[in-house]
Amino acid sequence: MKPYAQDLRQRVMARLQAGDRVKVVAQRYNVDPRTVERWRERQREEGHVLPRAIPGRPRKLDAALEQHLAEQSDRHPDETLPQHPQRLAQERQVRVSRQTVGRALLRQGRTRKKDLVRQ
Repeated sequence: MKPYAQDLRQRVMARLQAGDRVKVVAQRYNVDPRTVERWRERQREEGHVLPRAIPGRPRKLDAALEQHLAEQSDRHPDETLPQHPQRLAQERQVRVSRQTVGRALLRQGRTRKKDLVRQ
C-alpha cells in the first residue's frame, strides 16, 4: 500500500492548525480519523508528517541485476527458468531462487513460454 501524498498530509495539518476537529478533517479529506491523529502526533514529536520507510527487506535483484537478467534472457532464450538462477550465480555471484527470477521476468513482461522457431 502506498503512503498518502505529501500535499494531502500538509492540507490536513493546515486544517488542524486552523482549528478544525480531527473527525471533520478526516471526513473532508476521506482519511481515517486515527491516521489524522497519528499525523498530528508525528508533527508534534518529529516536526514533520513525512511518510516512513516501507518495512521489509530490499529485493535481492535490484534494478542493475534485473537489467542483467533481461540481457541474459535475450542472450540465452532457450534456457529454462531453473537455469537462469544458476547462470546468475556463476556470472554475478548472486544466489536467488527460481521463484525470484520468475517474478523478475514477469515484471519485465516476459513469459515462461518460448516462441517456436520455425525454419
